[in-house]
Amino acid sequence: MRLYLRLCKDDLELRQLGWVARTTWQQWHPGIQAQLNLWPVAAKWALIRDGRRAPDQFTLLRQLDGAADYDPYPPRPYFGRLTRRWRRL
Repeated sequence: MRLYLRLCKDDLELRQLGWVARTTWQQWHPGIQAQLNLWPVAAKWALIRDGRRAPDQFTLLRQLDGAADYDPYPPRPYFGRLTRRWRRL
């Protein structure tokens, strides 16, 4: 179960870095949250969730567990076509 939690952690880190598309994340996100609440993953996650065990690991997974709409990908300001046009000049 710990390996599955590490896989989820890696998925969150990839999304944070922008390697996972929004559409893919929208499919993964509910599955990860569902598994955190199902046995046997839930039993192992309960031991790690509070942060006393592995405090420096699973931080993104803890944030996901705490907020239903959590997305680790940082929002970027939208400047639209204006920015693209300036880059061409």
